[in-house]
Amino acid sequence: MTPTIEKQRRQSESSDSSNVSVRATPRKPNTSTSDKTFEDAVTRARKNRSQKVMTNRSILHARHVISELLQLGLEEKHEVFIVSGTLNESCYDPLTKYVPKYDAIGLPIVCWVTDISVTEAIGSFAQALKNSKCSSLHQIPFKNGSPPHFIVVGQVAYRLETDHASAQAILSFNDPGLATSLHKLAKNFLELS
Repeated sequence: MTPTIEKQRRQSESSDSSNVSVRATPRKPNTSTSDKTFEDAVTRARKNRSQKVMTNRSILHARHVISELLQLGLEEKHEVFIVSGTLNESCYDPLTKYVPKYDAIGLPIVCWVTDISVTEAIGSFAQALKNSKCSSLHQIPFKNGSPPHFIVVGQVAYRLETDHASAQAILSFNDPGLATSLHKLAKNFLELS
């Protein structure tokens, strides 16, 4: 993680406790109430453009957060940048429906994979990006180290993984400080791609 982004991530995490509203627990059998509570809180945060820095701690929660971020991009007419390891099919394939919606308004979803080649990305979300008139899929433009995995919507909202193995992340629907840094990083990747 770049020093600036790491510093902003730490600041976001250490903000006063009123800014941290949800700590989701890993999914267990029969915990649909907990999952629903988390999803409702995230949806409410998007609708209210909440400045709260929230956390998610599972791949299922990550999928809901990414869906809400993509919805925000449509509503606010913002481009979206995603850096992912492999575009995990269980997380991303249910989000395929967003690609044609972005095409319809002429906005891109630009995605980079870090752990596989573009040709190895075979899920429906990856295929939709490859076949899109506005969106695209790229290999990360450097070989040494791996950048942080994130999704950033315009310069306003984001989800930034803090632990890739467990899909833990911080997120906000209205944090221009960290979102702007992630947006600049993605623009640099785009220039190198």
